[in-house]
Amino acid sequence: MTRRVGSAEELRAMAEVDDIQFYELRARLLEEPDPAHDGEHDAAGVEQRPKAAFRVMLDGSLLGFRLRLSVRSVAAEYVADAAAFFRLAEPVAVVEASAMNAFIEKEAFPVLYPFVRQSVFDLASKMGVETVLLGLTRPEDMDFTVDLAPPDAAYVENADVVSDE
Repeated sequence: MTRRVGSAEELRAMAEVDDIQFYELRARLLEEPDPAHDGEHDAAGVEQRPKAAFRVMLDGSLLGFRLRLSVRSVAAEYVADAAAFFRLAEPVAVVEASAMNAFIEKEAFPVLYPFVRQSVFDLASKMGVETVLLGLTRPEDMDFTVDLAPPDAAYVENADVVSDE
């Protein structure tokens, strides 16, 4: 029998980090600075608002949180796309939206973001340009509203939420 989860605490108690999976790591050196972006970078040359897209997947006893971060610096563009997978103690059919939002904010995002941030730093280093050091991102600065699938659907499909960091 599958379970319905109504709180972040309940979800947190049954979840363990199982894997970190990367889907895409990419960097592209800019031949010359893009004039359309002049003045929109911080002191380190990083675009003020990297673009972030989120996706959540729930499939029985596996919960996935995917983060795709696009960053632009004066010298290059970067994409890091990865997911954190959590093994659940028992199969779950439905997670209430408020519980999922809280779990993403307090657990999934803090687990995954350091991997994505480090990937952008490493890509810049390998390209021989000034490294990109993304700052701390506080969950309250992000939009974690997730459009979950109907209660009878186990897989959360097309639950992308795009936000500016």
